[in-house]
Amino acid sequence: MRREGGRRRRPSAGHWWALAVVAAYAFGSWAVALPLGVLPHGHLPTCACADVAQEVWFLAVGAHHPFGFHTGLIDVPRGVGLLDNASFPLLAAAAAPLTAAAGPVASLAVLLRFGFFASAVAAWGALRWVGRGLPGAAVGGAFYAFSPFMTHQGASHFFLVWGPLPPLLVATVYRYLRGNGRRPWAAGIAVGLLGAAQFFIDSEVLIMTAVVTAVTAASWLACSLLRRRADTVGRSRRAAALAGVSVAVAAPLLAYPAWVALTGPDRLMGPTQLNVGGIGVAATLFPGDRAVVAGLWPAWRTAVGQYLGHNSYIGVVLLAACVLVVSRHWRREPLVRASAVFTVVAWVLQLGGHLTWAVHATAVPLPFEILQRLPVLQDIIPDRFSDMVALGLAAIVAVGIDKLVGGMRAGCGAPDLPTPSDGRRKPLGGWRADALVGVALIAGLLLAAPDSSYGSFPIGAASSFASPAAPWADVPAGSVVLAYPVPQFPEDQAMLWQAESGLRFRLIGGYAIRPGYRRHSERSPLLPPPATLPRALVGALDDPSGFTVGGAAWRSAAGAVDGFIVARHVGAVIVQARSPGGAAVAALMRDRLGPPRARGDGLMLWLPGRTRNP
Repeated sequence: MRREGGRRRRPSAGHWWALAVVAAYAFGSWAVALPLGVLPHGHLPTCACADVAQEVWFLAVGAHHPFGFHTGLIDVPRGVGLLDNASFPLLAAAAAPLTAAAGPVASLAVLLRFGFFASAVAAWGALRWVGRGLPGAAVGGAFYAFSPFMTHQGASHFFLVWGPLPPLLVATVYRYLRGNGRRPWAAGIAVGLLGAAQFFIDSEVLIMTAVVTAVTAASWLACSLLRRRADTVGRSRRAAALAGVSVAVAAPLLAYPAWVALTGPDRLMGPTQLNVGGIGVAATLFPGDRAVVAGLWPAWRTAVGQYLGHNSYIGVVLLAACVLVVSRHWRREPLVRASAVFTVVAWVLQLGGHLTWAVHATAVPLPFEILQRLPVLQDIIPDRFSDMVALGLAAIVAVGIDKLVGGMRAGCGAPDLPTPSDGRRKPLGGWRADALVGVALIAGLLLAAPDSSYGSFPIGAASSFASPAAPWADVPAGSVVLAYPVPQFPEDQAMLWQAESGLRFRLIGGYAIRPGYRRHSERSPLLPPPATLPRALVGALDDPSGFTVGGAAWRSAAGAVDGFIVARHVGAVIVQARSPGGAAVAALMRDRLGPPRARGDGLMLWLPGRTRNP
């Protein structure tokens, strides 16, 4: 502590309140994922499959090959591009020590919780930086970090919970354009570095933040021009200077990764997320699966009727309160004006290319249809603009809470409102109106409070791959493994086995986004011929009843086993017998390769060349 007058300076009340806010954020981040356990262990949210297993795999790859752009660990021998997938290299590199010590599953559990905390603290700091008081900034930061979007995405896409950079980026742009920063180089360097860091967390969030911020800034300049303000030219120059410096800083850091992603051999061709529309307007009004009210009144959820709507719940009460805050403070609070435009832009974009009320889209076109026709932007999933909606609403909520607290402090003894001489009652104003709006805000926030309902699923047989004493340690290092179920969406448990083994082996197939396969880009093309065997195994998983011992499909696959294993240099075959069709596949491998070399945890292992039948 600094000394004043020879005495140690004591922490002020503001410092203690700040510590209390940080502690509350830490507790909330721990509690929201409480079903996963107090400490990291072998459990995952939702299920140990599909996107969650893929993210565990990305953490393992990022720990062994930081900031890699391509890997041959899956889809042998071609491999897949990492930049075209949500591989979050910055998070994977930061968690590498933990991954090496405790495994990628533990890293995901820690990163999930710390993502909520970092997002809350960053939003709180950004709101304080743009002039909000401690109470308002604290509530706004909590709303942003624990919004329905964040809590819903935490169940399957933990990297989207990592949202500390967008609030800082937007706050930097706002302060500079408002005139708080006189030199564009300082703000430009900050925006460029924040943008580059966000690219290596999730490029989609970076693009969304840039689009909404740019449209908001353009609206601000357009209003200045329409109002014929004398400083319109100066404002335009400031905005252009900020954009130029930001691009100059970010370009050297992102030039090569962007080239690899856009023009390299693994570049994507066309939209990768087909049939992903926007959310319905009803999703804004009715709760999703991560709101407490969804458990109290489940019937409300039937009006939404779609998975994507769970990201976007605001609620009638909170929406009405935010509208009142905007209407009351539009003229006096520049932050309210900017946040309102920011929120509306993001909300319209999250609706997708055509207007939808609940489920069925209408023929009414929306601005997102323009983005769908542009390169790179066409890959954005529209419902993820809900993150930007939460960020804009967080600022509006912060203003409303600050007005409530300020009115309670200064207006408790205020006289009654004067009554007009004509006898009509004057509309409610002053601190009393702010108090009513603040109460409505608090009620709306409580209705949107997240429900800590993550499922906790053990990783099962994958845990044994981390043990050097397990029979799977006999798999030769660097060998090619044919696994059943063949890893694809949503059955990609083999990638979880691979991640827990320390990436000891390579896999045929895999769950990843690939170029040139627009309709089923998440499914492996399973290589050019001869790929009859893995295609037959995929059929065994999709339709187990058609893949029976001695059946036509079984005999066709049996004839392809020997040739495929030799042609693809398969060093090991691992079959999960308890999966659909697993018993028939195990019988097939036993017929062609002899008895398994090892078994355990419902898995069977064959090592071709050592156990092959004559």
